[in-house]
Amino acid sequence: MNTSRHAAALAAFVLLAASGRADAAPRYTKKETVVEAKQTAKTKAPVKKAKTERRRRPQISAEQFRRVTRAKVAKLTDAAIRKLKQLIEVTDNNDAEKPDFIFRLAEHFRDKKVLYEFRARELDEKIYQTSDAGRKGRLKQAQKSYEHASRKWMIEAVKKYLEIYRTPAYQKYRRMDEVLFNLAAMLTEVKRRDKAREVFSRLIRNYPQSKYIPDALLSFAEFYFNNNQVEKALALYQRVGKYPQSAIYGYAVYKQGWCWLNLKDPRRALELFVKVIRNANRWSGSKKGKIVLVKEAKKDAVRAYAHVGTPGRAWNFFKRIGGGYAMTMLERLANIYYDQGKFDDSTAVYKKLIGLNPKSKKLCSWQYNIVRATLSGKQKRNQVREVQRLAAVYQLLKKRGGMRKTALMECRENASAVLRELATTWHREAQKTQNQDTYRLAQYLYKEYLDNFPREKDAYVMSFYYAELLFKLQRWEKAADAYTNVVKMKPRGKHLKEAAYAAVISWKNALNVNQEIKDVDRKDDKKDKHKKRPIPPNQRKMIAAFDTYIKYVPNSPELVPIKYRKARIYYESNHLEKAVGLFADVANNHSSHELAIYSANLLLDALNILKRYSELERYVDKFLKNGNLTKNGEFLTQLKKLKSGIQRKAAEQLQHDKRFRECGEKYANLANQYPNDARWPELVYNAAICFEAAKLIGLAISLRSTLIKVKPEDKLAQKALYQIGANYHALAWYSRAATHYEQFAKKFPGEKEAPKAMQNAIAFRLGRAEYEKAVADARFFAKKYGGRRKYAARTAAVIFSLGSIFEAKGDAGKVRKHYENYLRNWGRKGGADRKVLAHVRIARALWRASCPAKGLHGACIRIRRVRSRIKIKKRRRRGRRRRRIELRKQCGPETKSKITVLKRNRTMARKAVQHYKTALRLAKGAGRRAYKGSSGDELKRRQQDFKYAVAEAQFHLAEAQFEDFLDVKFPKGLDFSGKNKRKLKKSNQRFGKYLNAKGKKLNKTRNQYLGVIKQRVAHWAIAAAARVGQLYQNFADALYTAPVPKPPIPKVLRTRDQREEFIQIFTDKYCDTLEDKAGPLEKKAVDGLSICLKKSTELSWYNAWSRLCERELNQIKPAEYPLASELRAKPNYVDVAADRKGVITTVK
Repeated sequence: MNTSRHAAALAAFVLLAASGRADAAPRYTKKETVVEAKQTAKTKAPVKKAKTERRRRPQISAEQFRRVTRAKVAKLTDAAIRKLKQLIEVTDNNDAEKPDFIFRLAEHFRDKKVLYEFRARELDEKIYQTSDAGRKGRLKQAQKSYEHASRKWMIEAVKKYLEIYRTPAYQKYRRMDEVLFNLAAMLTEVKRRDKAREVFSRLIRNYPQSKYIPDALLSFAEFYFNNNQVEKALALYQRVGKYPQSAIYGYAVYKQGWCWLNLKDPRRALELFVKVIRNANRWSGSKKGKIVLVKEAKKDAVRAYAHVGTPGRAWNFFKRIGGGYAMTMLERLANIYYDQGKFDDSTAVYKKLIGLNPKSKKLCSWQYNIVRATLSGKQKRNQVREVQRLAAVYQLLKKRGGMRKTALMECRENASAVLRELATTWHREAQKTQNQDTYRLAQYLYKEYLDNFPREKDAYVMSFYYAELLFKLQRWEKAADAYTNVVKMKPRGKHLKEAAYAAVISWKNALNVNQEIKDVDRKDDKKDKHKKRPIPPNQRKMIAAFDTYIKYVPNSPELVPIKYRKARIYYESNHLEKAVGLFADVANNHSSHELAIYSANLLLDALNILKRYSELERYVDKFLKNGNLTKNGEFLTQLKKLKSGIQRKAAEQLQHDKRFRECGEKYANLANQYPNDARWPELVYNAAICFEAAKLIGLAISLRSTLIKVKPEDKLAQKALYQIGANYHALAWYSRAATHYEQFAKKFPGEKEAPKAMQNAIAFRLGRAEYEKAVADARFFAKKYGGRRKYAARTAAVIFSLGSIFEAKGDAGKVRKHYENYLRNWGRKGGADRKVLAHVRIARALWRASCPAKGLHGACIRIRRVRSRIKIKKRRRRGRRRRRIELRKQCGPETKSKITVLKRNRTMARKAVQHYKTALRLAKGAGRRAYKGSSGDELKRRQQDFKYAVAEAQFHLAEAQFEDFLDVKFPKGLDFSGKNKRKLKKSNQRFGKYLNAKGKKLNKTRNQYLGVIKQRVAHWAIAAAARVGQLYQNFADALYTAPVPKPPIPKVLRTRDQREEFIQIFTDKYCDTLEDKAGPLEKKAVDGLSICLKKSTELSWYNAWSRLCERELNQIKPAEYPLASELRAKPNYVDVAADRKGVITTVK
């Protein structure tokens, strides 16, 4: 068949793409955008606090502790104060109860003073911890209000105590020592220390046994402590410690710890705090006072531990001393470490807290403090890791829910701000220092920010910075994706054009794409070089970047190269349908660009590969009219060559698409259009091929005849002569087929198809009984090819086929002689199958000739059907009435057959059996070499003939046994009446011997026929099935048709009735015995013959044997097996009209 002649020229001209090697530096670069960075306190390294403690005194004062220990915790009301004021006003000064009323009122004032002071101190920690300036201001304002109220009530209390202290009438007041103590303590607080010492001196001097002596000492100790005279204070606290029964004993021990803390001995301080924690419950004082004291001791124990302990041991230590408060102590330690500038220790404790409390709502606060702590170090990698964890904590808390909205928003703000500020700050730093590590670390912060906060107002700018950073790091694929994302975020954004172009050049760098103008030819010798290949994911992404650029930056100078590169990706992956439109866009709409000529070439090549020749032709015509393209002389020449070859390609495509009629017409038109073309014979030849495929055999023959007439010496004309023979062969016009085959073989005997052609001619001559021509062809074949080893098998086949001439004439002698000569001269060359066939055909001729008569169904027998019953009738003779007894001749019905076996010629029969056996022996050893030199339809035909011959041989070997079975004679003179016991016994013995002999032969013969059935050759399988039925049928018929012996009528029976009765009994007994044996045999005969018919239906094969089975079943059971009637349809059901559509019948 034809191949494309212009495709090679086109491929040689078209410039294909090849990816170059990656250069050391990126091929495409761009100017880096300067990052705008702003840093706040959130990302500045925390400053270590001053060495002095932010609070050098305990949160609880002696006054507060004293009020708690007295259990003055009842809620004070203005009504109680008003009530006491009324009592004082109406009570006489000399009344002994009046000073007590004044004292109780002073105590109420003092309680209110302590209440407000406690509230003020409660705010100290909150004010310190909060970072919100507004909240800090509100807390300080509230604290100032509490302090003012506390001072107001303290002044009121001092006034009342002074009233008792200065009134002479009240000097004997029973609670004067308490008045002196409270007054001195409050004077101390208002900084009237001189007056306070005077009052304390009077208390100690006048009331040495007062229970307030420890309180007085404590007040002096508090004075020295608050004035930073820690050593004096420590001595006084220790003196108070000599009063273990005092309610303030525990507080004094607690304050000793604070003294040691201020004296820089935190270990001793820790011991005292632990002492308080463990023993407070055994000391004097109220329950609530002990609770408060232990709580404060636990808090301050943490302060002392921060100086002497380690982060790793803190948790276990706090669990031992703090119990349920241990977790709070651990958090307090982390905060103290942070305040002290011990950032590594602080981080360790915060991580411990997170590990112990993974579901805590403080996770974000703790992780934020860790981030802040790591910012003080120089390990940026650690900082990145902790900031990533902060973002993860935010996402976790957000997903988990249950947090206050303000707390969650604060966590979000901290995480986003830290990521944003660090990313941009480090990015700007890297731009200044060109430190690649800083660039690389910043990218993780950008990614974390964009992953977690994609909807933030600055996400657009951050996305662009991130893309810029990835480009700087030469992470081309990620940069391309990032730039594309920037474009999609804001199609009219500030960075649109820059991002779109940067995405394109990022992909070019990623895929090592050279400048398009430098493309070179690619070579691809693979058979599937045009098979569509999947476009790699990266290239698909680059196409998306191209699409984005084309959509949003339509007027860029880079537009044409980008369109061209996109088309090239599809072209190189053989997605040619898509490449066509893209190349056409560049070639047609940008024809003045330097890439237009490349696009035009690749467009034509793609259409050629796709076999879209009509479209190819349109583009060739269009490009010929485009002045910008035809300025290239080489391209113009190529277009002209393509123009002439396109029609040929169109015809080839029609042939490929199996539009054969159109294909034939196209080639015929081309042949008429270009009669002087050197390829004219090829055009005519191809036209005939297409018409033949379109089943327009007449047109194919006509064109081939024209080719032979006009160009008789052309190689294609030789082929045409053979193909005309094949055309007539297909039309079953065997005479003309044989004539053309003979002409071809004799004219071109050296052609490859010549032997096959002559072999076909011989077969057709034999089939038409043109024996003289067949013999002449065979002699020619033997003369030309017989001496060549290559054609030995074919010559043997030809010689073998001549045997059918003698078989058709029925000349058994010549049949034997021909096949014996074949076996002697050609047997080794013709294949084992033909040797088997030759033996079978010799055997067939001998077997038929061995029978003296024609026989029946291949068996050498004669069949006679007789009437089975003769009834006892009364016959009337002329002139007088007389009764006569008539006897039964046989037991069976009149349809039963009587078979006579004819004697065969023993010599011929023996030789026939020998040939059949030889055939089977050869068949058994034939193997795969049996059909040497054949293939296709010829091989199938030889295989069928071989199987047929093998089955025939097996069948006829069984036939010899069948005739032997039939020849077994039925014993005569049997008597089963029982009148004579000796005769009965002898009859039974003779009858049993007959049944046994006949039965053995039946089984032996039956098994041989079953072997034939297993060969699954339809004709012989049905014949064998028929014979199996006949075996049983014959056996039964032999019993049914056995002659009834003459009854031995005893002489004592004198009357006619007695004799008739004896004859009837004798006959019935005899027939009953035979019919008992014949009945089951007849049933098996019916079964066997039924199987014969079923096998015929199963194989859709109807022959003389199937008709035999049908007739015999009808004879046995006519009601159940009626004969089928033949129905012949008349040929008037379909109207036939000739196709009148016009076709090309000649070639000019």
